[in-house]
Amino acid sequence: MTGNVLRNPLVLPEDLLIIPVSDLPDEVRGKLGDGGEEFAITRPLAREPSKLIDAAAARLIEQFRQPTTIVQAVISYSRQHEADPERTLEDSLPLLRQLIGSGLLLPEGAREARRIEAAYATGAKAGAFRIVRCVQVLEDSELYQARDSDGAFVALKIAREGRAAAMQRRLDGEASVLRHLGGAASPRLRDRGAVEGRPFLAMEWISGADAVSVAADLREQDDRDGLLELIVAVAHAYAAIHGRGVLHGDVHPGNLLVGRDGAVTLIDFGLARIEGVSADVQPRGGVGFFMEPEYAREVLDGRPPTPLAPRGEQFAVGALLYLLATGHTYMDFTLQQEEMFRQIRDAAPLPFSDRGVRPWPEIEAVLSRALDVAPAARYPDMLRFAEALAKAAPPARAPALRTGGGAEAMLSGMIAHVALDSALYRDGPSQGPLCSVNFGSSGIAYGLYRLACRRDDPNLLAAADAWIAKAEHEAEGESAFYNPALDMTEATIGRVSPYHARPGVPLVQAVIAAARGESGTRDAAALAYLAGIETPCLERDLALGRTGTVLGCALLLETLPGATDPPWLAARDCGEQRLNDLWAEISQFDSAEEGRQWPNLGVAHGWAGLLYITFRWHLLTGSEIPAAAHSRLVQLMETARPTGRGATWPWRQNPNDDYSASMPGWCNGSAGMVHLLCLAHRVLGEDAILESAEAGAWHAWEGGEGPVDLCCGYAGRAYALLELHGRTQDPVWLARARELADRAVRVAPQCRTAEHPRHSLYKGELGLALLLADLEQPETAAMPMFGPEG
Repeated sequence: MTGNVLRNPLVLPEDLLIIPVSDLPDEVRGKLGDGGEEFAITRPLAREPSKLIDAAAARLIEQFRQPTTIVQAVISYSRQHEADPERTLEDSLPLLRQLIGSGLLLPEGAREARRIEAAYATGAKAGAFRIVRCVQVLEDSELYQARDSDGAFVALKIAREGRAAAMQRRLDGEASVLRHLGGAASPRLRDRGAVEGRPFLAMEWISGADAVSVAADLREQDDRDGLLELIVAVAHAYAAIHGRGVLHGDVHPGNLLVGRDGAVTLIDFGLARIEGVSADVQPRGGVGFFMEPEYAREVLDGRPPTPLAPRGEQFAVGALLYLLATGHTYMDFTLQQEEMFRQIRDAAPLPFSDRGVRPWPEIEAVLSRALDVAPAARYPDMLRFAEALAKAAPPARAPALRTGGGAEAMLSGMIAHVALDSALYRDGPSQGPLCSVNFGSSGIAYGLYRLACRRDDPNLLAAADAWIAKAEHEAEGESAFYNPALDMTEATIGRVSPYHARPGVPLVQAVIAAARGESGTRDAAALAYLAGIETPCLERDLALGRTGTVLGCALLLETLPGATDPPWLAARDCGEQRLNDLWAEISQFDSAEEGRQWPNLGVAHGWAGLLYITFRWHLLTGSEIPAAAHSRLVQLMETARPTGRGATWPWRQNPNDDYSASMPGWCNGSAGMVHLLCLAHRVLGEDAILESAEAGAWHAWEGGEGPVDLCCGYAGRAYALLELHGRTQDPVWLARARELADRAVRVAPQCRTAEHPRHSLYKGELGLALLLADLEQPETAAMPMFGPEG
C-alpha cells in the first residue's frame, strides 16, 4: 500500500451495509457458521460478494463513513477503544487493501462511492428509446424495459456513468454472441451504440417467468410431468447454445425465462464466449453454488483459472436443475467462500430424500452423473445430458385438481359468523362503516343472498333479508357509511357509490326482494336506488362515482322482470343518460397513456371501469357503443407492459406519477383488466383483445403473495381467472383459480385487521367464501356486485 493511499482520504460507498451476523435470518446465519460477533459487509447492488469481518474490524471500517485517511481512522479508532495505533495499523492493512481492491473503500469524491441507483426514470428518453421501467441496476450497468422508435418493447442494457470503458468490451462481446446465436434460446440483438458516451445494447424483450417460481408452482401441485418438461426444456436451451459453440459462463436461476408455452430463453450473455473465437479467459459470474469442481480446485490451489469448458458448464446446469427439481441446492453450502469451494471440489449431491423431497430415482441418477466431480465422468455434451433427462422417467401420474381441504370449513365458518344468532348480527360490527356494501351489513346481506342462490337455501335467503333490513334501519347513523379512522368520510367516499354509500342499501334490497318474489319491495327499492344517486357527484369512476351508479342500474336491469315495467324503464333511462354524459365529458381528454385529465387506468377508479360498463350496457340494452370506445380500449391495451409471462397495467393515481407501480388485483390491476377484456372480446370478437386478457390473467396468476380479499387480493384475482376460463373453456385457468383460492384459505386468519374485517364483502373473507361457492359451479361464476346478476 503506497504512502499516497495512507495519506489520501478514503470513504465507504453511500449504500454499503455492515450488518451483525446475529441480525441475519436463521437460514443465512446458519450458512455463515457460528457467527459469534462477526459482521457481514456488503454493497447490495455490487457484483463483489459479501465479506465477513470481526467486530473490531467493523468498528474500524465505520470510521470511513465520512472521508478520512487510513492514519486518521486508525488513530481515531485507537483512542475510542484504547488500542495500540501501530499494532492496529499493522493488523488492519491486509483487510483495508482487500476493501480498496474490491471497490468497497474508495477515494474521496469518487463517482463510484455514490449510491447505486437508476439513471433514467420512467418516461425518460435514452437516445431513441423511451424508458418504461427499470429492471435491474448494478454497479457497472443498468437494465431497462424500454420502447424503441417503432413502439416495440426492448431490453436496454446500458453502462453506468463512469463505467463506459470497462463495459464497452463486455457489451461488444455480448453483441457478438447474440449475433452468432441469432435467437437460438436467446434474445435477438436489436441495436447497439452509445447514449451520452455510455455504450448500450438493445435486445428483443422476452416475456417469461423465472424458472424457480415456475418450478415451485409445479412442485406445490406435485406435477412431476410438468416439472420434468421444465427441466428438459432448460437442458435443451443450454444444449442449443452449446451446439452453436457458445458457453454462457453465468449459469444461475436469474438468467433464464420460461414463456407461456414452456419455451426457455437464456438471457445475460455478458460473460459468454464463442469457442475458438473468444480466446481470452472470461471472468466468472453468477453464484458460487453453480461453479464446477475444477474451477473450485484452481481457486483453492491459487492457480489462474483455465477457460470454461462445456463439461464444466454441464455441471453448473446440473446444479441448477437439481435446484428446480427439489427447491434446494444439491448440498448444504456455507456462505464462507473458501469452505464453499472445498465443498464444491469434494462433495457429491444429496439424495432427494435428504431434502424432504419424494425420491425420483431416474432423474437423480442423471443429475448425479452431470454433477460428478470428475469432468470425464459427466455426459459427453449437453445434448446427451438433455436426452438422458427426457428418457429418464416414465410419465408421472397427473395431479388431481386441488379441492382445498379448508374450503368447506371456511364456508361453514363464514355462514356461522354472519348467522342471525351470531354476535355479529346481535351487536353489529365493532366499527363503521356499519351499513355499506363494501364493509357492512349490506355486503353481508348480498353475500348471504348469493350463497342462498348457490345452495337453493331459503334459510340463507331469509338471513339475507334480515341483514338488509338491519342495514336499512341503521342507515342514518353517524357510522353507517363513514369512518374517519379509515379515511372514509363524505369527502373521500362521496354520497352516490353503490359500494360505499347509502344507495347500495336499496340496490341490494331490490336484488334480495326479487329472489324472494316480493315484487312490491323490489320495485320500491329500485326506485329508491335511482333517487339516491341523483345527488350531484364530481367523481366519474366505478368505485366512488358516476360510472358506479351506471353499474348499479345494470344490476337492476338484470334483476327487474322486463322492459315494460316502469322501474326497468327508469333504470334504463337513468343509466343511458349517465353513460352518455360520461362519454361526452371525456371526449376531449388526452390518451389513456398521457392521462393528464384521468390518470388512473384500473377498473375501480379509471378508464377500464368506464369501458367495462359501456360494453356491459350494450349487451343489456342493445344501445349503440360510443364511437370512441374502441379507440379508448386500444389505448388502454397499449399501456400494458410485458411482465413475467403476462402483462401489467401501470397503477397511476395522479398525472405526475411515473407509471412504475402495478398490481395483480381487481381494483387497480391486471385482474380487473381481465374482466374488461373478456367482455370486450365477447362484444367485438378481436383476437388481440383475448390475447391481452390472457396476458392480464398470467400476471394475476403470477403476481405473488397478497391479501385475501376481492378488491386487491387472491379472491379478486381468482375471479379474473374464472372469467377467462369462461371465455376460453381452458381448464388450466380453472385449476389456477382453485389454487389461488387455496392460498387465500391458508392465509385468511392472518389477514384480519381493522381495514380487513372478516365479514367485509370486498375487503374481508366474505368475498372469498362466495368464490369458494362459485368454484362448486364455475360455469355460472360471477364477481360479486360487479359481474352479471342471475
